[in-house]
Amino acid sequence: MDRNILIDGNNILHRAHAVFVKDRTGPDCMVSPGGYPTGLIYGVLSMLADWIPSISHPTRMVFFLDGVPKRRLAMDPQYKFKEESDMPGKADLPLRLSDGYEARNDLEVIIHVLKLLGADLCHHRDEEADDLIASYVRSHFDDMCVIISSDKDFYQLLAWSDRIVLYRPGVKGNRFFDAERAEEDMLSRYKVRVPPSNIRMFKALTGDPSDGIVGIPRLRKRVAAPLCRFGSVDELYESDFPGFSRAEREKAATLKDRIRLNFDLVGLSDRLDLGPILQKSVPDFAAASKILKEDLGITTVYSHIFQFGNTGKVRLSPASSFDLLPDFLKDI
Repeated sequence: MDRNILIDGNNILHRAHAVFVKDRTGPDCMVSPGGYPTGLIYGVLSMLADWIPSISHPTRMVFFLDGVPKRRLAMDPQYKFKEESDMPGKADLPLRLSDGYEARNDLEVIIHVLKLLGADLCHHRDEEADDLIASYVRSHFDDMCVIISSDKDFYQLLAWSDRIVLYRPGVKGNRFFDAERAEEDMLSRYKVRVPPSNIRMFKALTGDPSDGIVGIPRLRKRVAAPLCRFGSVDELYESDFPGFSRAEREKAATLKDRIRLNFDLVGLSDRLDLGPILQKSVPDFAAASKILKEDLGITTVYSHIFQFGNTGKVRLSPASSFDLLPDFLKDI
């Protein structure tokens, strides 16, 4: 059984930019010996090198990148998204690497190095990474999948199988979330239990400011949560909203079209054909090491960390969170 590491590329790019690029000027700015800015490159690769050893026996790594969410924007022009030009690493910064590859910017350097380190790339100019990842998980349903992202939208996928786990960077202690732990996190955050299977309806009703999704104003989450068990908006409205106050019922009735739209926006598309857009890696660890050390002056990211396969095993560091892994991700 394969164990796939699925990386939410935009999520890690923004995290690396915030830590290693933003507000760094003068002597604090990370550059190569030749003066090329390396903060974003170092941030992405060093973070992955730190996180990957926490996962026992991975067999495949895929790096996913956002496109413009055309389907959602067609449904709601106010749907929040970042222009592709706003993605960290897209500014013109050409660099010719020692293997002859000519990168136009540091994002292309990151992608090229990751391919040399064995990562496949998945990107579609009209699709969000969330949907690409959901489709990958669906098409590899018999595999074990570890999604690396701090985006809680992926909690929805944890309802599908106990072979799907979300690794959330930035969480103190155990960073692995299965369905049970995701439900506990929702309880801690909203003071009400919302299992992963109900999160789509919960967000449709209560909204999600991070994506510009407007829910029912001043809706009490404790009365909304029990109704999130319904699998469709029609079923929800046929229930007559038990527990809602008269004011909440009136607002729900007025906002029915908005709730239906929210439900469509929040749901992840999991049937996309990834075959034409999945770019397979051609690993060359020696070339990757040379680029890191000689071209970029990065000497603390080691290519051996990324060397794994069907019979390989990532070397666990002393700081590994191996003991925190769900049992099925440990050696079996």
